[in-house]
Amino acid sequence: MTSPAGAFDTTRKSIREAVKEMKRWVTAELQSTTLSKEERGVLKSAAEKADKTKREKGYIFDIYALVSKDDKCTATQSQFDQDLHLLGTPGKTIDLKNLKGVDPDPNDFISK
Repeated sequence: MTSPAGAFDTTRKSIREAVKEMKRWVTAELQSTTLSKEERGVLKSAAEKADKTKREKGYIFDIYALVSKDDKCTATQSQFDQDLHLLGTPGKTIDLKNLKGVDPDPNDFISK
């Protein structure tokens, strides 16, 4: 199971990637000729605000606190390794009953 520090690190990296993707999209939209000058100004202002908010102290911790309370984003220890015949490998999940490999499925909750 992922440690709280590992989950926090993953969340932080995901937020950074999302902000980078937002910046790429905003840059493309600002170069678009379909937006009016006013619309470009609103978009640029909103993007700068989002980037500044991401850098503010405590923002990442606040996001982590919210996500860690959401059942869709968390798992309990009892959910892991329920099927003792599934073995996780880097590229495939091996079903030890029939020795067949299948694509990994995060819903299998394999930790080994």
